[in-house]
Amino acid sequence: VKDGFPTNYAIDVNLNPITDGIEKFTAVLLGAPIKSKISFKEQFTNQSVCCENLKKKDYNKVTGSLQLSAVIQTGRIPIPALSVPVRGATVGVYVQFGITTAVQLTDTVNCDGGCWGGSVSVGGTVTLGGGVVIPADPITPKVLVVTLSGSTGLKVQAGVSCGTSGSTIDYGLFYDDVKATLNVEVFDGTLGFKLEKVFIKAGPIAGGKIPLPASN
Repeated sequence: VKDGFPTNYAIDVNLNPITDGIEKFTAVLLGAPIKSKISFKEQFTNQSVCCENLKKKDYNKVTGSLQLSAVIQTGRIPIPALSVPVRGATVGVYVQFGITTAVQLTDTVNCDGGCWGGSVSVGGTVTLGGGVVIPADPITPKVLVVTLSGSTGLKVQAGVSCGTSGSTIDYGLFYDDVKATLNVEVFDGTLGFKLEKVFIKAGPIAGGKIPLPASN
């Protein structure tokens, strides 16, 4: 028995909870979310084949993949709420995002069985910076230069589960402490003092299960 011709088809899977979760993290710092720039690619085919081991001549063979990339890339964005007072002056703080979220899914069904597979990853940088020059006065007779630098990271715990009741993406998104180091130097480069400040404690962003469609 000859195999049938491959037929392309599209799937409907809602990955918004993952991309919305990353955007929600930007709102933790800014009060309002920054939208991701999303690119999406998919290719799925099914084909009627003969499976001798299953004794079926019209078995539905499925081969497919899906790739999603969501990028948040910004310049320096001031955060007045995180400003730090030092010696009567205010150190302005800015944040700069460079986050990439990637989702890769595969669906393979052949005569030996099959299931969904894939991964979810988050990478990139979230950096903090800032600074101020404190002029000399009778109390502080030397000019001081205050600089601030720091970062935070994003973590994801995710996997694709395959069960008799259906396949799902199980995911959890988390962020590390949002912290920075303050360096106070005399204008000639002599180190005055150094301290670390945690602006926001680590915590969860989002999590749950995303159902995947049954193989076509």
